[in-house]
Amino acid sequence: METIRNVPLGSVYDRKNDCERKTPGLYILMPLLMIILTIIQTVLTVLAVLLGLVLVLVLLVLFAPVRYRLWGDKSGEDINGRFAVDWLWFVIRAKGDYSKHDGDEGSFVWWLKLLFIRRLPKKEKAGDGAGEKETGGGEKNTKKKSGRKKASDNKRDPDTEKATGKGTEPDYGEDEQESDGAKKDPGSKREVNPALVTNKDSIEVFPGFCDAEMPDIDEDPDIDAIALDEEEKTSLFEKLSGFFEFVFSIPERVSQAVEDFTDAAFDKKQWLDKRLELLDNPRFEAAFDCVKEALIKLIVHILPVKGDVLVSFGMEDPAVTGQAVGMYSVVYPFVGKWLRIDPDFEDPHFDVKGQARGRIRIFTVLVIALKLWFNRDFQYIKKEYEKL
Repeated sequence: METIRNVPLGSVYDRKNDCERKTPGLYILMPLLMIILTIIQTVLTVLAVLLGLVLVLVLLVLFAPVRYRLWGDKSGEDINGRFAVDWLWFVIRAKGDYSKHDGDEGSFVWWLKLLFIRRLPKKEKAGDGAGEKETGGGEKNTKKKSGRKKASDNKRDPDTEKATGKGTEPDYGEDEQESDGAKKDPGSKREVNPALVTNKDSIEVFPGFCDAEMPDIDEDPDIDAIALDEEEKTSLFEKLSGFFEFVFSIPERVSQAVEDFTDAAFDKKQWLDKRLELLDNPRFEAAFDCVKEALIKLIVHILPVKGDVLVSFGMEDPAVTGQAVGMYSVVYPFVGKWLRIDPDFEDPHFDVKGQARGRIRIFTVLVIALKLWFNRDFQYIKKEYEKL
């Protein structure tokens, strides 16, 4: 303390001024460095907050249970049922209602809600009405269009009729054709190639070809008979040769069929032997036990936690009703908490009324699935089965 007090104040300021003179850039960059460090600190804080929110959301998704509730009632031929599902504390909700009465097919109505957004099923009645309106409008439009078409058909344009030739029938008179022929080449006849003429009647359609000389083509009956005999002989020869070829090819076909059958049977036997060998593998039994254990855990987790079911029944024979009550007394220690019976020894009927609720955690389902997937025996059997 004495050394500090004894130091003169002017010497301290002199030292500071000496440092500023020696390193002037350091004092200039200090504010800029502080700004950069503040920005980095802010960005890292925002990233940490975002990562924390993502982590919270992941934990909520994994550990928040999906809760469900069921209600049911059967009385005679009437059946009524409802269900309700919610997740993340009623953020996502779904409900449904099913009802069926005597003589009806049954109706099902449901809705889904996400926060304040609600999705309802489409109403069939409104759709039918809209369809009827649309069809009615379509009929009116078609009627209007048909009326316009009729009006347009009744009004004809003379210019278009002259251009197309519709509405006026051409008059080809014999006198005009003869006069035109006389002007062009009087006293001469038009030559026609017989090879191009296949029908005499077709020439009458074209004016100017009526006076052409047609060659007389007479068929020779002897030539036709000889041709028919040759065709019958060749067809008979072909049939006989095909029949003998088929007969001689039967042994080859039979041997080929037997060979194909034996090859297929051998392949099937190999396929079956490989699978039986895989089933006899001790690791298969271990994998099967692992799968069975996973399924049992999953079913136990999904089943309702609480429930109350009342069964009212009666048989035609009271003795059968008494036997059913005796069987219930055997399983009562296991199902007595949620299953109750009301036997009726006089009126034969069967009615059920009950409700149940449960929950499903995604984390539990994922743990069961991952344990099964990373089991060594299960992976070994999976790879061996893919090789088959």
